[in-house]
Amino acid sequence: MASEQRGPALTTFAILFGVLAVSNLLKPLQMGGPEHTGFVFFGQRTTGTANAILGPLFGIYLLVYAVGVWRLRRFALPMAYAYAAYVIVNLIAFTVLQHRLLAGGHRRVERRRPAPHPAEGRPRLTETGR
Repeated sequence: MASEQRGPALTTFAILFGVLAVSNLLKPLQMGGPEHTGFVFFGQRTTGTANAILGPLFGIYLLVYAVGVWRLRRFALPMAYAYAAYVIVNLIAFTVLQHRLLAGGHRRVERRRPAPHPAEGRPRLTETGR
């Protein structure tokens, strides 16, 4: 590289990608609860074995990328392009899939009927003409 000094922007990015890597490495532990955590892979939130594999795999990728940025290595640039492309595709896919879910799509959506009001659950009493 032309300059061997890492500027404040690259330092900040390296640290933030390191934190993101740790976050992805911890995805299988589901610290926020299973309904709020899970690695999102091409628009779908993963669970179970897929989450246990993909979260740490992308965590390692981001950790290598963060180290490459920190040390100003050339391999970090193609990794950045690949990750940026993945993020764009992932965001579009997630948005489209979530829109389908909210619009009543065919995917697994748990629908619950509201519980009846206590007064509605009992048969109504009518006057017998007294």
